[in-house]
Amino acid sequence: LDEFLFLHFSISPIQITILFFEAVGAIPDVTNKERATNIYKVSHEVIEFAVVWVLFAKVEEFDLFWMGVLQLISTLIGLVGFSAVTVKLGWFDPYWEGLTKSFAL
Repeated sequence: LDEFLFLHFSISPIQITILFFEAVGAIPDVTNKERATNIYKVSHEVIEFAVVWVLFAKVEEFDLFWMGVLQLISTLIGLVGFSAVTVKLGWFDPYWEGLTKSFAL
């Protein structure tokens, strides 16, 4: 039972990374930057869908495992890129003190 609980409730470094960037990606939604966030999300999903569709059609060995790997990599790249853009544009400047001194991130 202890092993089951440990495996069930343990969080991998990849999950922590994704949760961090998901939190950072959600902040523009509540700070009057919804349009930019929606443009990012829609364009990211369209590009990812097109790439997966082409790979399924053209690559014989491409299966659901590789689709998951592709989605993990594209999500990490997209979230890191979007987070870098939002920090560079200064959208987080009014919120850094509250974010870094609490459990928000």
